[in-house]
Amino acid sequence: MDEYKQLVPKLAELRRRKGKNQASLATALGYSEASSISHIETGQKGVSAPVLLRWLSSLGVDLNDVIDDVNSGLDLSLIHEALNKGINVNKLLEGEMNSDE
Repeated sequence: MDEYKQLVPKLAELRRRKGKNQASLATALGYSEASSISHIETGQKGVSAPVLLRWLSSLGVDLNDVIDDVNSGLDLSLIHEALNKGINVNKLLEGEMNSDE
C-alpha cells in the first residue's frame, strides 16, 4: 500500500484512539463542520502541513511517531520540506508516489 494511503486512515485511527470525535477535532482545528474532518480522513480533501501539525498536536502525537508507524521507504526529507515551506503534504506525497511509477 502506498505511504500516503497509509497516512490518511492513520489520522482517523489516532483521533479515535485519543477519544476525540470529528466535531471536537474540527473545533480544535478551526473548522465549522465535522464533515471537514471526515473529508480529510477519507482522502476526499487534502490537509496542509500546518493543519496536519495542529491535528497531531491537538491529539498529543508527534509527527515522527506517525511517520515511523507508516513509513515503508518514504523519503522523510519530503516531509521536512513540506513543513519548512508550508507545502500541502498531500500534494507532496502524491508527487513522491508518482515518481515511483
